[in-house]
Amino acid sequence: MDKTKDVKFKRKDYPPAPHILDSIEKVSKHFETKRDYIYEFCGMVQASKRWRVSRRLSDSLKIWKAQFIKDKPNRFEIADIIEDAFLKCTSDDEIDELRGGLLEALLIGIKGGGVSSLNDYQSYLNRGWGAKVYLTADNHTRGIYYECNKKETDGCTNRSTVDYGEWDGKLSNFYECKASPNSISCKEVMYMDFLRSELDKRDIAHNIHFVSAEAKLSVKLKLDSWGAHSSFIPVGYEDLKEMAN
Repeated sequence: MDKTKDVKFKRKDYPPAPHILDSIEKVSKHFETKRDYIYEFCGMVQASKRWRVSRRLSDSLKIWKAQFIKDKPNRFEIADIIEDAFLKCTSDDEIDELRGGLLEALLIGIKGGGVSSLNDYQSYLNRGWGAKVYLTADNHTRGIYYECNKKETDGCTNRSTVDYGEWDGKLSNFYECKASPNSISCKEVMYMDFLRSELDKRDIAHNIHFVSAEAKLSVKLKLDSWGAHSSFIPVGYEDLKEMAN
């Protein structure tokens, strides 16, 4: 281990509504244990893009739940968590926020821990959720902040956090999570590219991932459209399933 180099994370993103945060925590803890329904969970994240508060949400949930748990009692717990999570949403914006949070929760659970352990706004940790990245090399530490100067689209903004990151003393991994690859936009690509350049400058080993509940190919094609295929690792539901094994 090279003790002259370090990567730390500090929670910065504002927390979601309490009921959404509670659901994310429950899902992340649930997936700490190996599960055999990663595909089906990701399918729920995909299907829920059509779930709206004003469109008989409870009926949509009942149909999904019946199919998800059919003859599979080991799925009752997570099905109840999901149903309760969506029924507590009071707006379509909350549904969209929940969907993204559930994918992050799945990843964090697979990686080995509930989000409560990462929801610390005071401490610098080796793992982070919605966290600013701090890089140390040659006795100098810098918090990574990307400032967009081009502002080419309405979505171009400054950014200072990763959805999830980890550092084991030798290799750092960073993850951007999007329920759908179509949601990958300029600000995520530019921030991650800036982070990559800062890691390269310090010779800190790293992998940068874009994660979606859809197929890996769909993520790759979206990254290709941004000209970012060589810099980042696409992660789809098949990869999440493999990670959970």
